[in-house]
Amino acid sequence: RQYSHYVRPGAVMKGVTNESSSYQGVPFQNANGTYVVPIKCTTNGSIVVSGLPAGTYGIRYTTGDGSSAPSAYDQALSNQTIGMGEDVSFTMPAAGVVTVFDVNYNATPSPTATTTIDGAALSGGVKLN
Repeated sequence: RQYSHYVRPGAVMKGVTNESSSYQGVPFQNANGTYVVPIKCTTNGSIVVSGLPAGTYGIRYTTGDGSSAPSAYDQALSNQTIGMGEDVSFTMPAAGVVTVFDVNYNATPSPTATTTIDGAALSGGVKLN
């Protein structure tokens, strides 16, 4: 659910810098321009996602070791609204998968929307601390 629900058909994978081997994220940009960052977490801890465009982001997680039923499934943290240059930060309570997503991830692209981004908008990609 963490990937297939938020990463929509036509999404494009973007660049990422993972600064911790404990948190491995893969950012996507959906065809409607929204960003989604699923993150595999091998432990609990604080996570900072930087480089996202300004907007309101939801955070949902599932915890467990992957070998048995999840200990917590599809749990929500509070939405975070960030401005340009600000970070989304939160604490993952245990190992599992967490997804940071633009709350408009399922919006239909307008007829004038573009599915390409100029290089300036991609400067640095997304960074996970």
